[in-house]
Amino acid sequence: MLFHNVLRTVDYSKVIISRRCITFSSSISQQNNVRLHETDDEHSEIRVKDVSPFERVQNVATDLKNELKAPGSDINEVFNDFKEKMELLKQKLRNPSLMERSHLLANFSSELLQELSYKNKNMTIDPYQVLNTLCQYKLARSQHFTIVLKYLLHNQSAQDVIALWVKYLETISENPAILLQNSSSHAHTQNIAITTIAYLSLPGNTVDIKILYRILQIDDKMGQILPFNIIRRMLNTECTSLEGRDLTMKNFNDLYYQYTVQDIGHFLNQIENAPRWIDLRDLYSQYDKLEGEKNIEIITKFMDKYIDLKKPEQVVSIYNHYNTIFPNSSLLKDRLLNAVAHLRAKSSKEKLDRILAVWNSIIKPGNDIKNTSYASLVNALCDSGNFNHLKAFWEGELPQKYKKDPIVKEAFLLALCQTTPLKYDQIKEELGETVKTMKLFHKVLLLMLDDEKVSEEKFNAFYHKHYPSDGTVFPSLETLSIKMYANYKFKADDIRPEFKLLQSVSINPTEYEKVEKITKAFVSICPTIEPIRQFRKQLGTHLNARNYADFISAEFSKPGGTVDEAKGLFDDFLAYQKTRKRNVDNTPLNALLLGFCDKLYKSKKGEYIPFIEEYYHLAEDLAIRVSNLAVSKILFNLATFSRITPELGDNETRFINQFLQDVSSDEGFRPNPKDIQILKECDGIIVPEKLL
Repeated sequence: MLFHNVLRTVDYSKVIISRRCITFSSSISQQNNVRLHETDDEHSEIRVKDVSPFERVQNVATDLKNELKAPGSDINEVFNDFKEKMELLKQKLRNPSLMERSHLLANFSSELLQELSYKNKNMTIDPYQVLNTLCQYKLARSQHFTIVLKYLLHNQSAQDVIALWVKYLETISENPAILLQNSSSHAHTQNIAITTIAYLSLPGNTVDIKILYRILQIDDKMGQILPFNIIRRMLNTECTSLEGRDLTMKNFNDLYYQYTVQDIGHFLNQIENAPRWIDLRDLYSQYDKLEGEKNIEIITKFMDKYIDLKKPEQVVSIYNHYNTIFPNSSLLKDRLLNAVAHLRAKSSKEKLDRILAVWNSIIKPGNDIKNTSYASLVNALCDSGNFNHLKAFWEGELPQKYKKDPIVKEAFLLALCQTTPLKYDQIKEELGETVKTMKLFHKVLLLMLDDEKVSEEKFNAFYHKHYPSDGTVFPSLETLSIKMYANYKFKADDIRPEFKLLQSVSINPTEYEKVEKITKAFVSICPTIEPIRQFRKQLGTHLNARNYADFISAEFSKPGGTVDEAKGLFDDFLAYQKTRKRNVDNTPLNALLLGFCDKLYKSKKGEYIPFIEEYYHLAEDLAIRVSNLAVSKILFNLATFSRITPELGDNETRFINQFLQDVSSDEGFRPNPKDIQILKECDGIIVPEKLL
């Protein structure tokens, strides 16, 4: 039994499993020997002709729900009625799965459990009994266990939570299809989070992440990790009144520190896969606050990711903070060099001056310049737009021995790929057995996919040298997005329309954070719109606002994309947003505005200005904030169009004037003076005094 296996891993002095929880299944089973009063009315209800078995189940579920919601209803009577009707259905239905898979019955059961969780003080039954009955009739879902687990946790019954978790695992093993496949997508993760909080709340407990993994049946070798963000959110919202919360929070921080130390590979992967800089900021803040010795590899991984997410100023801040803790770390200095190459500047010459200042004053005086520092200098010169200076440095200043160093050579190859339209044939002979630089590895994969002479076998052989099929090394989500496109590309034309993209890289559509990152990367690498549209359709209802934004952008940027499709996607998003009962997310509308700006810039045709005006006004009507990036792009493109157009139309002039008034009243936006000057010189355009 799973229960006994779990107990073997836990010190009995630390965890006391309540006898009440262990024995509730058998005791309640005895109580369920109720006498079934099959009245003539009940017989007639079950045996009504012309009612399908499905309708029969639906009708019972509806009746039970109405009974529960009726004013002055007695929950004890509702529960007894529920048991009688389930027994009758079980006897009369030829296919019990109709009852087991009924969403209406599942929803009623959730409502009954919720009622008992709040009112059970005066009840003769409690959530335990209801959940046990659901398990007997194979009606239990993950969310039903969630309700009871929360009920136990808030009643200070941490031991009972862990015991119920064991029963939950047993139920999964006995009936996985019903319990998991028909459950709320987040319920299982919530159950893990609640059980973790219970473990952290055990009195006298010394936190050990390995013991917790065994209790939860989490296999860290398979990439499974604790849902720390959900656990932290629950501790800060639902569990603020938990007895001993301060100790629980301390134990949580200890647990998180153990995770970063013992599962460093997974933590580094979590940093790498952070979809947005806000997510990365939260991760860094959590790590920075932890007590204990910090890991320089983790710190520099944060710095690298901040560069990728275009936040170089954060890298400078981290360098200033940790330089006193790791004063002689070349790894920190290398990241500072990359950061100054990405900081805003008026010209590439200004960036070059910054790069050379850091190189000459911070890195070079050490007299022991490492290969990684030379590689960082190569990256910095390339990323700052100083490729000519890079070539001069490579040919005249770089010591000869470093030109053959794999790390430095890969940095130079990556620079060539980023600045020159190379083919796979032109660089394959320069590559080693494996590629150590992730960005270059991704670039090589894309060059292989662009080369029709590269077969599926050759591509997979190269890919699996870096990520063996046995799963011992986990690829990043960006890497998986490239593999997903490769899987699609190498399928025959007649198979492609039915090919399951996410399934081909073993990603579940309900893993929303992963899907969001993969969507952005997949949209970026696909050369045409067809696989992107297919991916969108396969995601179905699992789209969020950022997914919509990425798919809208693709309709503007990819061959085969259309304006009508982009507009239709935005309409779909608005319909989806109404079901969420939240403020409308601004990312899809901003993607639409940026797309029309791009069309205006490339075509130089005023036909796109009415679209910009329409959706700009729609943002005002829906109280959607237009981003500063979108405002600056609109301003730039209106100025550019005005400069090259002999005479603006009345509608164009009216919109530009109105837009300038809005810009002048926006305290959080600073317009480009060049754009303002161009518009000032146009006939009919009135620039507000505040912008001059």
